[in-house]
Amino acid sequence: MSRLSSSSSTGSREENLTVGCGGEILINGKGSDKTPLMNEMSQSGIYSTVSSAILESDHSDDEDDGEGEYIENIGDGNKVYLIIPSKKEQRKHVAWYRGESAMLIYGGIFLLAVGLIFGYATPIPNDLKEKNMEIGRLSNVLGGIYFIAWSLSFYPQIYLNYRLKSTVGMSYDYQLYNIIGFTCYSLFNCMFFFSPIVQQTYRDHHGGKNNQVQASDVFFSVHALVLTIVTCIQIIMYERGTQKISLFCWIVSGLSVTIAVLFVILCAAYGKSIFTWLNFYELIADIKLVVTVIKYIPQVYMNYKRKKTVGMNIHNFLLDLVGGLFSTTQLCMDAGLTNDWSAVTGDIAKFGLGSTAIVYDIIIIIQHYIIYRGAS
Repeated sequence: MSRLSSSSSTGSREENLTVGCGGEILINGKGSDKTPLMNEMSQSGIYSTVSSAILESDHSDDEDDGEGEYIENIGDGNKVYLIIPSKKEQRKHVAWYRGESAMLIYGGIFLLAVGLIFGYATPIPNDLKEKNMEIGRLSNVLGGIYFIAWSLSFYPQIYLNYRLKSTVGMSYDYQLYNIIGFTCYSLFNCMFFFSPIVQQTYRDHHGGKNNQVQASDVFFSVHALVLTIVTCIQIIMYERGTQKISLFCWIVSGLSVTIAVLFVILCAAYGKSIFTWLNFYELIADIKLVVTVIKYIPQVYMNYKRKKTVGMNIHNFLLDLVGGLFSTTQLCMDAGLTNDWSAVTGDIAKFGLGSTAIVYDIIIIIQHYIIYRGAS
């Protein structure tokens, strides 16, 4: 987050812009309006790895005072100096990295502990118990880890938005896609878990096999939908800058809702041929899958366009990656153990959600920690 403050003194005007924690830039130039200068610097990435930019007018006497190393003349009498960060700033920078590392380590231990508790506290499904008791227990542990990882993944972004009172840097397309996707996913899981009619219809079409939707899937999808709605409310309440939802996102979302509603009407009116309720639930699972495939693209593109990830909480995507890895592993392991791969094809929403999340999360994590590391 940038913090801009200004103070007046005799013959000079000073503006302070906090942009990172690696050092400072001293900009020596003339003229009273420095906004175009700051915009130019922001676009060119001059202060992508420094802690503050100090803009002064008529400060030419200090050009050779040894306080900083002259690094670039950007025109209009404006010259840029690199100021070495103080030891206090360096200690803060090191403390941040240590804090980040500790958070990741403790977070990993916490997820493992919760997974073990979940695995031994919940009953093993009968079809897994009959095949291999220990593998069934491992499946429960994996389920516990992905369940808590995915469930917690929404909170870091909500907290960051609240702390900054801003949603700039977070893709709004991503949030609208999440609303559509998690609405479909919640309907799919609730009907397959609670409705005896849907469960029996599924068995009739899959050789007597049960679907693999579990209570944790139901809780996660409903919980995710509620938190996504909270995030969208924050978009309305807090600073948005110039960001808005793209036309393409509105079109995709509108088409998804229209197709689902028309299918419901046809199911209610005819209830035969392809217009059956089972096909409707598979349709909304497909909508969820399509939305999942494209929902990460706006955030990836926004990071690329801005050349930074500020405003986007990376812990959201770290937890999402953990959830995707363990969810996909659990689903494939269960299918292999029971020799029933229809569990994967019959729960394509869960499989697609996990496998697609893995790919995009890795891209976003690389953007944050490698490509745009230190950009503010």
